[in-house]
Amino acid sequence: MELEDGAQGTFLETTFEWKGDRWAYQIKNENRAGEEPKVWRYKDFRSHAPYAQKRALITMMMRKVAKMASDKQTLAESAMQKLEEFRRLRYPIGLLRGVCNFMGATTGDGTWIGIRNAI
Repeated sequence: MELEDGAQGTFLETTFEWKGDRWAYQIKNENRAGEEPKVWRYKDFRSHAPYAQKRALITMMMRKVAKMASDKQTLAESAMQKLEEFRRLRYPIGLLRGVCNFMGATTGDGTWIGIRNAI
């Protein structure tokens, strides 16, 4: 194991920046939408893992994204980046939208419906 220097504006699993009069923060993600992935984290949808396990993985990641987002705009951006990672790994859009529905229903945050519609 080797210790790496952290990137500017990153601490542990959080990326943050000062925006005028407040801090904006979100889950660290080096894989940006529209770019080639730099880090591989999850199994391809075609792996032999049970469907329920795959759905639970996405749900857990979306909960983590929501917990680590400073505001609704940051939540939307961060969730879309993370969902794009799952799309690259061939997770069905219906599954991703279903998780967004679940998140909207359980959190009461309508931002999830916008995220679902943008997928």
